[in-house]
Parts: sequence; C-alpha cells; structure tokens
Amino acid sequence: MTKTEGSKQMLWRMLVGLGLAGMMVCPAAYGGYLRMTTEADVKVENNNLNLQVKVTNNGDEPAINVRILAKVGDKELKSEVKEKMGVKESVTASLTQALPPGLKPGRYPLPVTVEFHDLNNYPFSALSVSTFHVQENPNAGLAFQPLSVDLELERTVHFTVKNTEAEAKKIKVTFFVPKELTVPEREQEDELAPRSVKDIFFTLRNFSALPSTYPIFAIMEYDQKGLHYTSVANLMVTIKKERSLYQRYRYLFSVLAGALLLIFVLLQFRRKPR
Repeated sequence: MTKTEGSKQMLWRMLVGLGLAGMMVCPAAYGGYLRMTTEADVKVENNNLNLQVKVTNNGDEPAINVRILAKVGDKELKSEVKEKMGVKESVTASLTQALPPGLKPGRYPLPVTVEFHDLNNYPFSALSVSTFHVQENPNAGLAFQPLSVDLELERTVHFTVKNTEAEAKKIKVTFFVPKELTVPEREQEDELAPRSVKDIFFTLRNFSALPSTYPIFAIMEYDQKGLHYTSVANLMVTIKKERSLYQRYRYLFSVLAGALLLIFVLLQFRRKPR
C-alpha cells in the first residue's frame, strides 16, 4: 500500500466516524403523563389560618407518594402521604396553623407545593400560590405582563413590573419554583420609582425537568404606611427536548467534514505519478 492510499483510507474512516457520531444519538421517549390540579380555600379565623387543599390527578397514569405542603411565614405545614392516587382521583387535606405573632395588617402569600412521583419513582412537584389577609386587604398597586419562556438547560429571564401608583416602592421578590428547576438567587430586592416600569432579571436552570410546561411564581412584597402588601406574578416555563449532539454541534461537524474533504481532494492532486 502506498503512502497516498494509506492517507485516503485514514481520511475515509474519519469521515465515516463523524457520520456515525451524528446518527447514533437519539432522543429518549417517555410514556404517559401526570398532571395535578390544585384548588385551595384559605380562611383566617381567631388568629388561625385554615387551609383546605384539593388535588386531582388529571393525567393518564397513577401517581404515588403524594404529599401537600404549605408555607405560612417560616412554618411549613405537611399533609399525610397518599401512597397511590389513581387517574381522576382527588385527595383533600385540611391544614391549620396559628398566625405568626406580630403580623402587620395586610395581605400575605401562601405558597402550596404538591410533591408526587410517577410509577418509576421519578419525583415531580406542582405549585400554586394563594394569599390571605389579616384585618386589612390592601391593593399592592403592581401590574405585570404574563411571561412564557422556553428553556433547555439555563438562561437569563426577565419579567416586567409596573408601579401604577404615585409613590415609590421597595419590593422584595421571592421566586417560587418547582424542585425540577433552580433559581440561584431565590430572593432579591428592587426599588420602583413612582409610576414606573422595571425589568426584573433572574437566572433559571433546569435541574431535572422533563419536556413539559411548568408554572413558576414571582412573589412581590413590601411594607408601606403600617400595611403589608403582596402581589404574585405567574410565569410559564416550557422545557424543550434536549437537542442531540449532532443538532448542537452540526455547524462544527460540517466544518470538520468540509476540511477533511478538502484535504482528501488536495491529496489526490498531489499524488505522484507512477
């Protein structure tokens, strides 16, 4: 075998290897889906918060190890674990918690998480946010536009908040996200000038979410003139199927294949006559 023939065979093997690298990667397939619908009823009576949560499995397969959690201030309320929840089956939990001492009059958030697993024991969570008021029920004077974003692994996201009133506000924003997603900075503070619009930026990461749509919440709170104010923005995140290795690097593959093809052609022209 001549040196030129050996070079041609090596180049051919490299080109075939690049082609196989692109064809051997295929997306995973998932069977069935789980969809939890949450209904919450909140009442404050005799300085106690009474919460009733109804959860319905509107998916097409059973869920296992279903549990409802709610957070009142720093206290976390937990229901009993439902070992198995069939399709279209509902479960209701009644939770009671004394209000934290020293609460100012006003409106407060009540985040609710439903934890559950599929039959393969893969963990999921479904979120909702209710609010409750103590003595007074003030309007926060905040408005925001609905936001929908696509996510693969990580991206910077922003939503727009409008202060509709003629007074400045110093707000605390708390991001309430399912366990499948991560926001590195869960809390941040921002100042809103009177009758102004501001973009709130945050980083969103996919920890273990499968292709589907997930709601996340931005809970905005502030104190003013002896009252506590709360407003909640609902953001929708669609997890896209992770692209294959070839889809992510097809430009690089094309460049490499083109370069190797050019080298192959040049070697043909440089081949010495016998």
